[in-house]
Amino acid sequence: MENKQLKIAFIGGGSYMWGPWVSRDLFVTKELDGSKLVLLDINEESLADIKAVTEKMQKRVNSNWDVETTTDRQAALKDADYVIICISTGGFDSMEHDINVPWKHGVFHSVGDTVGPGGLNRALRNIPVVVDIMNDVNELCPEAWVMNITNPMTTLTSAMAKVSKSGKVVGMCHEVSGGRDFIGNILGFEGKMDKDLEVVVAGLNHNIWLLDATYKSKSIMEEIKEACSNKDIAWENYQKKMATMPTKDSNGKEVDLTEKFEKMWKGSGIRRLMLHQTGFLAMQGDRHTAENYGHITSNQEAFKALGGHFTPIEGRRKYWLPGAIKNAKRIMSGEWTDYEITLSHEPIVPIIKAIETGERYLWEAGNMVNVGQISNLPIGAVVETPCIASSKGVVPVTVGNVPSAIAAQLNGHAYRQEMIVEAAMTTNKELALAALASDPMVTDITHTEDMLNEMMDKTAQWLPNFYPDGKAPERTYNYPQKEEDAKTISAEESHIPAEITER
Repeated sequence: MENKQLKIAFIGGGSYMWGPWVSRDLFVTKELDGSKLVLLDINEESLADIKAVTEKMQKRVNSNWDVETTTDRQAALKDADYVIICISTGGFDSMEHDINVPWKHGVFHSVGDTVGPGGLNRALRNIPVVVDIMNDVNELCPEAWVMNITNPMTTLTSAMAKVSKSGKVVGMCHEVSGGRDFIGNILGFEGKMDKDLEVVVAGLNHNIWLLDATYKSKSIMEEIKEACSNKDIAWENYQKKMATMPTKDSNGKEVDLTEKFEKMWKGSGIRRLMLHQTGFLAMQGDRHTAENYGHITSNQEAFKALGGHFTPIEGRRKYWLPGAIKNAKRIMSGEWTDYEITLSHEPIVPIIKAIETGERYLWEAGNMVNVGQISNLPIGAVVETPCIASSKGVVPVTVGNVPSAIAAQLNGHAYRQEMIVEAAMTTNKELALAALASDPMVTDITHTEDMLNEMMDKTAQWLPNFYPDGKAPERTYNYPQKEEDAKTISAEESHIPAEITER
């Protein structure tokens, strides 16, 4: 039977990381072959590069997609069946202020893209943009499913859902895959893509918790707790897993099992400690968990002792983006021909396939408006739970109440994120300040307003609703310590994945 000819609009499709990743998943999914992918971006150079990468990929897998590029959003969206949103208003130039300004005010972000002052400022400049996109969707492709992979996931997905006429909005994050991988590491099986591992998670984006886990239909909750508290057991299990894995990394270098295990064990110190103290395993990485509680990052020495690490913008500028660009250029030139081109762990394409074919697909961490799937979090807020995709669309799975040990902090974040959405959509700076003052990362409220003013002032050109002329007023800011004495962190001190630095 001939495939239906779909149109998929990828907003931000010039991304050197996400462009190739999503395209690859589309090209290897034969049930969607022959459809149209429209890559939209404001960066024409990156658009041309990603288009060239897709041409190389299509030849390798013998797919027949019609890939177009455009800088015209209306043209990209017209009659689209699916819309993927992957944007970053201001890029690293704006993000650096989300992290560096709070640092001067004594708030130490380990990520800065979801909660805390950085998450708030990022939401303020991205929400108006995604709302504009949704208004275009309502007019040009009102029945399209909108799939958001942009951070801050919760606030942006919530804003789009409030504007959407169809309600067909879902946010998707891959953090749960890292949690699955961790479980596999300490229990001795593959984990990330292992179909024998079933997990039930619930919470908010970058703040999700393991409620239940089975392996080959057998509960493994107690085994997880035991391995997290006993390094010897975890090490023994880890060796079992690695015996079934490649002995060399992607660069052909021999894998040092001991070194790799020690890095994994040290890098999960916060996750393991929180499991001991709350009884529940965090499925997101430690950098995100630390920010959810705030006081963890405020003590830098304790944070580092637990294996935590900061990822400043300079590190991302110096290593992450250049690494992604380098990989794209190597594919374009034909230098790199043995790159992986199998279906990834990302849920975007499997969800599209499920809707189109009717073949049910369970994704463990979908971000959707809470209509009762988590009964003790605010109705109407966006929450993260398992969801099922089928010919009926995407439907969240009901998990009921989440345990009080985690609901206590989840509720604060859920209400706060809804405040941020309202502040951005109504241009209400007072509400933004109130949200920031209640955030657990803010430990000195005497400087909260100065911090908010400075963050917003330094990103004024990307906040036109708050600064109509794009300029900030002249003013001074008070700091809890002298500005020149503010602690900083270099790119080299940040955690840089080996696969990026060694390529």
